[in-house]
Amino acid sequence: IAITGNPPTVAAGSTVQVIITSRDAAGNAISTGGLTSIVFDFSGGTSTGSFSAVTDNADGTYSAVLTGLIAGTASTISATIGGVPVTSTLPTLAVVPGPISPAHSELNLSSGTVISGNTVTLTLTGKDVYGNTLISGGSTVAFLATGGTSTGAISATTDNGNGTYNATFTGVLAGTAKTISATIGGSPITTTLPTLVVTPGPFSPANSL
Repeated sequence: IAITGNPPTVAAGSTVQVIITSRDAAGNAISTGGLTSIVFDFSGGTSTGSFSAVTDNADGTYSAVLTGLIAGTASTISATIGGVPVTSTLPTLAVVPGPISPAHSELNLSSGTVISGNTVTLTLTGKDVYGNTLISGGSTVAFLATGGTSTGAISATTDNGNGTYNATFTGVLAGTAKTISATIGGSPITTTLPTLVVTPGPFSPANSL
């Protein structure tokens, strides 16, 4: 069994081609097709994937396409032919997270309330379409606060380089809850959005009437 190009990893949602080359008992390559009941398996690690139907290439090789799904540690690609396991050296492959997805990335706050003059940390955790948490940065993320009568200021975004992005919200005027959202490359995230309420700060003799 071999993986075309022999890559060590595949991104979730991307594919690699897996090929079985049939041989006789002496190790000679068989040049004709006709074998049936070939079943591939991908197991042993925490990476998961799915195989397409097997294609008989009519030259002694049989191929299938493996699509990476859940990212994790390397899994082993194995196969059975007519229920009998292939016992030659088996390749391994790890699935890594795919591109960031606005529909699956998550936004969280360090607190749902902030005292006027204080700050709350806004955190976007990047995820791909399969829910895998990204482990690298590079996306353009902007945070927004809309609705409600509370007001405040959002800092510039920090890319932590590990799939998460931070900014701070500094409360100004107390009021009703604002909705905190974010965009990734200009596209709004569509997961559940948190809300934030600004509450009055300490008593100020200079501003009391």
